Amino acid sequence: MRQIIFAELAPRSAIEWLLAVDVVELSWEIQRYRVLRHKLLEHYRENAIEQSLHHIDLAGIPPEIAPVADHIRRNALNWRVNPTARREIEARLAAYGYDSNAINTQVYLQARDVFLVFEALLNSAQSRRLSLLREIKRSVLRAWP
Repeated sequence: MRQIIFAELAPRSAIEWLLAVDVVELSWEIQRYRVLRHKLLEHYRENAIEQSLHHIDLAGIPPEIAPVADHIRRNALNWRVNPTARREIEARLAAYGYDSNAINTQVYLQARDVFLVFEALLNSAQSRRLSLLREIKRSVLRAWP
């Protein structure tokens, strides 16, 4: 990514090089935030699957017995790593009205505070990068005769 950005920006002065380096660093920062946000949503999706399975498997069971249901946690883990288990669990959830929209709603409700932090970090980094790119553009335009 660094080489591509440097080739595109073609910095000529020391200031342009400093700005270009900052653009590269912000681009990597944005990429890391996106990956972390995706991982966060994966984690909360697994939690949403587990909660949905709790609602199905433990319906009518007194709460004092519920902690014994370790199989639900294992099923949620299997959902994450086993494509066959994923299809079976999603079909079972769909049979009880838990479609992808219901699961997504649970995911975003659970993750909203942390998700908003990542959105703010992403927006801030993207704004800073755009500002730097504008400054580089102004610098290049000033250098033209």
